[in-house]
Amino acid sequence: TVQDVEIGIKSDWEIAGIKARTNVEAFHTDYDNKQASQSYSAIINGTPVATNVIVNAGNVTIDGVDADLTFVPADGIELTAGWAYNQARYDKYVIVSTGQTVPGETYPFVPQNKLSLGARYRLPLAADFGDAFLSGTLAYQSHQYIGTFPTDPAYTTIGGSFTTIDLGLDWNNILGRPVDASLFVTNLTDAVYRIGGFPVYGTAGFAAFFYGEPQMYGARIKYRW
Repeated sequence: TVQDVEIGIKSDWEIAGIKARTNVEAFHTDYDNKQASQSYSAIINGTPVATNVIVNAGNVTIDGVDADLTFVPADGIELTAGWAYNQARYDKYVIVSTGQTVPGETYPFVPQNKLSLGARYRLPLAADFGDAFLSGTLAYQSHQYIGTFPTDPAYTTIGGSFTTIDLGLDWNNILGRPVDASLFVTNLTDAVYRIGGFPVYGTAGFAAFFYGEPQMYGARIKYRW
């Protein structure tokens, strides 16, 4: 069960011919009986068996702020910025297999800060050539916990902060035809960062982690019938 309270403002404004849009909100969220995955061991027909189960692990409080800005300083140029701040915690966390209650346990997959900066430029092509855009996005995320279960290193490890850069070139309505094409590169700097873990330490004796996508580049083409 979730109770969520939000307050915010969405506003379009203009100063000296420069257009902008601002969206800001603050929120408070209470989770009651938040579901989570936990390792669970049992004896079945005399054999130890380990598995993961979805359980009502406890109560969670999340407070935060979201803000984003779109800024158009000149024709063909669009700048964007976004910021999210979150403070999340388990008020009560129950290890169902033992009945143990752990107060103040960290809440996973919620970084305290996320920041993004973007730019998009429309190339000055003649109308019958189509529309072409250059774009770039820089995204930063502070560290986050990638798990909760207190006895598993994969669940208590902190995934470090990281920054990624994506670039793109899009050409739509090529030469007046219903054809779009694009070139792209994601994670330009080939940043290495953890995005999750799998709780196998209790049975396999080692911790397992998932990582974000490496640097990728490619092309896309689309024909509209």
